[in-house]
Amino acid sequence: MQAATAQLEDLKNQNLRLAADFENFRRRTQKEKEELDLQARCITIKALLPVIDNFERARSHIKPQNDGEMNIHKSYQSVYKQW
Repeated sequence: MQAATAQLEDLKNQNLRLAADFENFRRRTQKEKEELDLQARCITIKALLPVIDNFERARSHIKPQNDGEMNIHKSYQSVYKQW
């Protein structure tokens, strides 16, 4: 009887350790996922910044002088506002 009780206690302890290990694994993978998401966002933003700067420079130099150019300017402005 004592051997069975000791074995049961040992199995309970193993179960608790396994549950704790799994919880640690879950937390670690969640943290890694969040870090990867942040890195992907940073990389994307860094790639877009020069494009946005050029877009703003071009916008500041546009001086529409006729209706056709004004239509292009308005289209350009609507695209810019989506950003």
